[in-house]
This record gives sequence, structure tokens and C-alpha cells, in this order.
Amino acid sequence: MSRAPLSATKHKVPPGVWLGLAFAVCIDTAVQLVWSKTVTDVQGGATLSTLQGMLAHPLLFLMLAMYAMQFVNWMIVLSKTDLSFAQPITAGSYILTAAGSIYFLADRVTWLRMAGIALILVGVWLISGTRHHTGAPSMVHPVTDSLEDSP
Repeated sequence: MSRAPLSATKHKVPPGVWLGLAFAVCIDTAVQLVWSKTVTDVQGGATLSTLQGMLAHPLLFLMLAMYAMQFVNWMIVLSKTDLSFAQPITAGSYILTAAGSIYFLADRVTWLRMAGIALILVGVWLISGTRHHTGAPSMVHPVTDSLEDSP
């Protein structure tokens, strides 16, 4: 079985990577919304009382569980794609977080904030069209990584 030319195989992003990135955006959005809700529910005057209130709040444990899911997902995503491709794509969570904070937390998002979020969206769109370069030899494991690309 012959392999496709390198240039043909490196541009298409596998569906699993897109799914992992979409999950990263969604879970990050949920974490931010739950975190904000937890802190605003506590509303302690001093830092220590806020911390004590957060530790007793049931949403804190939900947030920590979501952080664990986010960590596992991120490790899987980074095993399949470059950080320089994946990390900017997750900026899509800014859009969902703003929308979720308006809907669930009654936040006010000004036109200037919306313009900033729109610029982020343009950046995410530009990056999503760049070459996906997974499997390149890394500085950490240059010998073993290059063996994976051997015919």
C-alpha cells in the first residue's frame, strides 16, 4: 500500500481532532460559567471567607470534575495535533462564554466586547484554514517521531 504524498495528507484535519476541539470549547465554556456562578453565590467579603464558601459550595466539585475531563480531552487532542493549531481554535470558547454569561448569568456584553469577540472569531477562522501538521518530529523525541513517518 503506497502512502499519499506528504502535502496531501497534512492539510486535512481528522474528524476526531475537530470533535476533541469542539469538546474543549464546550467544556471550557461550562467551567467558566460554573466557576462564575459559584463565586457569585458565595460573595464573601474577605478572601478567606470567599475561599471557605467556595470549598463548601456543591458546584465547586462539578467544576473540578469538568476540569479533569478537560485535562484528559486536551491530552488526547494534543497527541493528535499541534499546539499552535489547537490552542487558538479553543478561543471559540470566548464566544460561547459571552453568550452563556448573557443567558445564564444576566451579564451585559457591550458592543466593544462583541467587536473584540468578532475579531477573535475571525482569527479562529483564519487559523482553522492553515495546514494541520501532526506527526512532525518533535524536539522531545526526534528519533522515535521520525520513525513513525518512515515508509
